[in-house]
Amino acid sequence: MLVILAMEYIQQSMCKQKLSTILSKTGLLFFLFFFHTTVFGQYKEQLKKYYQTSDLDKKAAIGLEIWNPLILDNLDSLRIIGFDLVLQGVEKRNGFATNVGKRTLGSALIRTGEQEKGIKFLLESLKYFEESGDQVIITETLNEIGNAFMNKGLPLMAEKYYLKSLKAGKNSPDPTSSFLAEINLGQAYIGLKNFEKASAIIQHYKKEALKQGKLESVSNAYALLGTIEQQQNNIPLAMEYFQKSADFGLKSSSKAQVAHSYNNLAIVYFEKGETDKTLEYFMKALDIRMETNNAKYICESYFNIGGLYFEMGKYEDARVYYEKSFDFAQKRNLLKDEMDALFALSELYEVQKKPGLSLIYLHKYIDLQDSYYTTVAKESSLSNELLESIKEMELSNDLKDQQMKLLESELTQERVWNIVYIIAGLTIAILLILFVFKKKIN
Repeated sequence: MLVILAMEYIQQSMCKQKLSTILSKTGLLFFLFFFHTTVFGQYKEQLKKYYQTSDLDKKAAIGLEIWNPLILDNLDSLRIIGFDLVLQGVEKRNGFATNVGKRTLGSALIRTGEQEKGIKFLLESLKYFEESGDQVIITETLNEIGNAFMNKGLPLMAEKYYLKSLKAGKNSPDPTSSFLAEINLGQAYIGLKNFEKASAIIQHYKKEALKQGKLESVSNAYALLGTIEQQQNNIPLAMEYFQKSADFGLKSSSKAQVAHSYNNLAIVYFEKGETDKTLEYFMKALDIRMETNNAKYICESYFNIGGLYFEMGKYEDARVYYEKSFDFAQKRNLLKDEMDALFALSELYEVQKKPGLSLIYLHKYIDLQDSYYTTVAKESSLSNELLESIKEMELSNDLKDQQMKLLESELTQERVWNIVYIIAGLTIAILLILFVFKKKIN
């Protein structure tokens, strides 16, 4: 069955333009979607503190602080903390911890393909924080729900929640809340092909971010403006915006941001047919990613360079970089990136008329695919078990609450009847006394 699926996948891939090989690995817009203003890497000490803390309220407070950095850099920890806070919160009937956990878990789920479950948790946490009146968290959570709908490919629904986020942000004490969702709203308008509206709102976002000194956000805005111009085939202006994105990334000292901008520039140069410049900027992006040691992006950069050499017909150089991507992914246990590299090598050898080697790498790809989907299935199974545990615990708590309310109602009724009996007894006693007293007088 896997062989058939693999062959179908090959046939589909052969029909696509080769440019998609490069574009699929660049992560061109990945960083734009959920970028607020927290600097990469600051969460590590807080993460350590989280695991050392036993007080549930303090753990939840730390969870709030590291929510955004984990979204950007560590989805595994985001998911684990989400489950931990929800399970402990439900068990100990701590509403704050439970709903911080639900928001955290929801954010992880919408980024790992489980949008429906993620949206459910985000909406439940939103209801709690709306009741508590925390406008900062309300603004962020509405923005997250918008992100979930964007991930589902529903930009109109996403627009609805982004606009709600912007409205809530006006009441937030954090000045960045008032424009937090604008960059994502701009992305939604790009999805709707409304480039004029997208450009206007992102320009406003850039202006507000500049006022607040949020240079990484300014860099993000320029990158997305460049993407808009690129999609409209306005290459000179796109290149100008991508260069400004890189410049502001440097000013903000965000190496990851600069690397993304260089990737964008490389793509524009590729579309212009300037392969030397494309290679130069892909190499610049790789050098920066080697400094930041972000394993996934390093694999992607190796793959990008291999894909470019493939397009140029430099098959030996393509092989070298595809193998570098594979080796690095294998060392860091990045199964999906391993699979991509193996499939690319199989395709490379097929083009070189080396069917034996092509088949060897195809079989390796199929074997790894089997392992990958087995791992995904196990993780999904564990995730579902934990989600079911949460549901059962909440139902159990609801049942206990109903029983307590019923018991309190019964006790209240019993108290009322006791008071009635006492009043009735006193009334009868008073009447008897009056009756006896009246009889003596007579």
